Amino acid sequence: MTMKTLIDAFAQRLLVPAPFQRDADAWENQKRLEWAKTLGGHDRLWGTFCVYRLFFNGIADGNLFLADGYQRISQAQLILEAPQAYALEMSCDELAANLTWFQVTVQYDELDSHDTAFQRFQRVNLGTALTPADFSKGYLTELKTRIDIYHDIPLIVERVDSRIGSRFTISNRSRRLVSKRGSFALLYQYASETKQSTFWRYASPKLHLKEKQVEQHLATFLSNKSDDEIRAIIRNFDDYLHDLTATIEQEVAGAYPQGGYSLPQTVFRALLHLGIYRKNNGISIERYREAIRLVLELTRTRPGQLLWPDDKDPQKIFSESVAMQDLKPIIKVCKLKGIPLLPEKRRRQRLLKKGYDNSHMLPFSEYGDNTTFPEPGPINRARGANPVER
Repeated sequence: MTMKTLIDAFAQRLLVPAPFQRDADAWENQKRLEWAKTLGGHDRLWGTFCVYRLFFNGIADGNLFLADGYQRISQAQLILEAPQAYALEMSCDELAANLTWFQVTVQYDELDSHDTAFQRFQRVNLGTALTPADFSKGYLTELKTRIDIYHDIPLIVERVDSRIGSRFTISNRSRRLVSKRGSFALLYQYASETKQSTFWRYASPKLHLKEKQVEQHLATFLSNKSDDEIRAIIRNFDDYLHDLTATIEQEVAGAYPQGGYSLPQTVFRALLHLGIYRKNNGISIERYREAIRLVLELTRTRPGQLLWPDDKDPQKIFSESVAMQDLKPIIKVCKLKGIPLLPEKRRRQRLLKKGYDNSHMLPFSEYGDNTTFPEPGPINRARGANPVER
């Protein structure tokens, strides 16, 4: 098969990328130029292309999927349309003739599922420069649900990003993938109700093969849920993110009454994680607000960097970087400043007669665990989140 034949099949959608493949813009511009030079020259080391077709009960699905070679073919199609844009001194027809002349190696297989192809893709790419996001994408694209988790969840989180005016450059692919993985981490942290304060190193550029990736954690958690259950989780997650964002907006407005300030995405995402951490660990909303105010105060001089003077020597400045995937720096500084963000111990509730509730003197949502007293259930529920009148 010739390279031109592959490109034509790709252009006509007879050959489509496997769902776990990287995005078409994975290559940097310099790599595109080098690939154009290869296609337009006499170098025939174009690599092997791996394709497969799905069969169900002996019947072919019809589509031919590209498991390896997507970047090479997609970029070759673009180069063929405008060779001179890629520094090639040849016309489209001349390049097409070049691509028609030489054969390429195509490996073909017949598989029962995309998941089988994904597992092979991972084995082949172990030890390569594949990013954690690229390596782990298939855990979510191959999840047995009609809900597009991989594409829908980042959109939900991006909406609250834009609402707070978070500064973030999405043109950088690696940063964009970190943002996407961070949205999966937020959903898993929320839905699983984990009490931990570190989040699976999702911002690391290095693939840690001995650790489960955040995509795998989320896929495992959702794998035994029905579509209706997943939709409910996502709906509640969306609502909760907007609640947190409203709280952060209010504190930003108080810290910067003149307006015009937008949070760096690193700080904003860390505060979202902190809000979910607060919920999962039973920490009061007022303490969360205090933590937000402290973070805004300490990052005022250098966004994304917590800076504070030594109590004994004001000339000595301490520094901690805010991290999206790790709340320990914020928790540490809050503790130093008298805002403990550790799980609050709950006292054993006294046993009551039927019809009575253990009511808090002050609203639990704002003050956390505090003094309780026995109160008839209907009265407790009618008062809601209001403090007890003495």
